[in-house]
Amino acid sequence: MSARFVIGKVLASLATLAFVVVFNFFLFRVVESDPVSTLFRGRNLTAQQRDTLTRQFGLDGSKGEQFVRYLGQTAHLNFGRSYVTNQSVWTEIKDKAPPTIVLVGVSTLLSTIFGILIGVAAAWKRGSPTDYGSTTFTMATSYPTVLSTDITLVMKPYSTGTIQVTLKDSSASVINGLDLVITGGPASVAVVGTTNSSGIATLAVPAGTSPVYTISVPTQSPYASASTTKAGPIAGTTVTVGLTVAKS
Repeated sequence: MSARFVIGKVLASLATLAFVVVFNFFLFRVVESDPVSTLFRGRNLTAQQRDTLTRQFGLDGSKGEQFVRYLGQTAHLNFGRSYVTNQSVWTEIKDKAPPTIVLVGVSTLLSTIFGILIGVAAAWKRGSPTDYGSTTFTMATSYPTVLSTDITLVMKPYSTGTIQVTLKDSSASVINGLDLVITGGPASVAVVGTTNSSGIATLAVPAGTSPVYTISVPTQSPYASASTTKAGPIAGTTVTVGLTVAKS
């Protein structure tokens, strides 16, 4: 193996990595001109809520400033927060990597074994009904499962319940006019609300047997960010959540 060959492979790998990094930025921040509006479509956001969410997701500033910030964060393995759950991307990866690896590993092993067996049978009886039947079967079952999942989510209606959130400061005084975001649940929703004069925000969310929601309060002067998780409501019920928000 020559040094030229190794250098060529290394340069090709670096070029591929650079392409993926740049492509991800353009895919999520340039092609989608306003991710906040898309994420919270159908909900009436105030200008203050929109500005808060824009800063929270690092979408403020020009595209050039965002790109430089994005490169720096990526170099430090800081992948930001999920637009869907508002959780750290690293947390999302760590939570979902083990079952994903097991699922992919087992499915790859089984598909390899059955694929070889079906291929041998088709080749052994080429041109026969077995050949045509096995080919048709493998083609019919090879479409992306994501498609069927999306169809299921669209076709399945969700009943609703409500989550009532009370925000207080460290002295147990209620905080009014503070924005909060509820994410997660069976439909991976993102709902925005603002506490009233009693420090309470009541938001409707999809219900289920045991949905888990994340309640997050973005940094809003003079308060620091805060978050908690809560089992969501069953259909037609209300669950209450109390969250203490410290001053920054």
